[in-house]
Amino acid sequence: GSVVRAVSLVVLRAERQDGRIFMQIGKWHGDRMTCNIMLPGVKQEGSELVGETLGRMFATRLSLLQGKVQLLGTTRECHEEESREFQVHTRYARSIYSARLLP
Repeated sequence: GSVVRAVSLVVLRAERQDGRIFMQIGKWHGDRMTCNIMLPGVKQEGSELVGETLGRMFATRLSLLQGKVQLLGTTRECHEEESREFQVHTRYARSIYSARLLP
């Protein structure tokens, strides 16, 4: 058998009334920033539930949006590819929370 790494992610797709979507445009690595446009998200930790991961994301990375979004629902997507960082076949499971940005 082969080794498959499993990663569970929770991401937020928050949309304004005009259809614009809140996106993450990069990440800081020490004093350097790398550009990578994507929906903001975090990895699930250990036995953490999806809702707990979402709460942690709002408490840490998206604190400015706390109380300013209305959650509408969630979908789940899965795909497999080689991890760029670890060069290991990886199964990614994303829980995508759809939300509306409040005025």
